[in-house]
Amino acid sequence: MLSATILIATTSPDERAAALKKLLAPLKRVGVPADRLVEILTMSWLSIPAFWDRIHRYVTNKRSEGTKLTEGVASLSDVIVALYREAEGYGVPE
Repeated sequence: MLSATILIATTSPDERAAALKKLLAPLKRVGVPADRLVEILTMSWLSIPAFWDRIHRYVTNKRSEGTKLTEGVASLSDVIVALYREAEGYGVPE
């Protein structure tokens, strides 16, 4: 876990993507689209901070409304829908 934290803190997303692309290159021989896989993973990494920010805002809003989180789970789908809508703006060109 510590090594992953150090890697993320000291390496740019572009450098991590390039390294992953090199690492997964042999998978092309068996028909795995390594380039596409790297694009998906990179987009996922970039989306994690937005996801945690959205969840934090959701929890903060529910607490300020006096709603217990167990009661607010049903409306968690609103958060998921908002994340999907936000992600539509980050489409990966093919």
